[in-house]
Amino acid sequence: MSKRNSYQPHGADDLVEKILLDKNEVFADVLNGFTFNGQQVIKPKMLANTNTLSYYKANGKIHG
Repeated sequence: MSKRNSYQPHGADDLVEKILLDKNEVFADVLNGFTFNGQQVIKPKMLANTNTLSYYKANGKIHG
């Protein structure tokens, strides 16, 4: 496996998923699919946007 062009910043693996799940329609569909067997219990208009960033300290450094 070549090391060339293999660098990805931390968290880049799931960036597309994070962007998709940030949309209330997509998040509601996923939640309803897994939790309620596809029945539309959670509707997009029931959801509210909040701060999703979190931070932790490890090895003397703060990470996000």
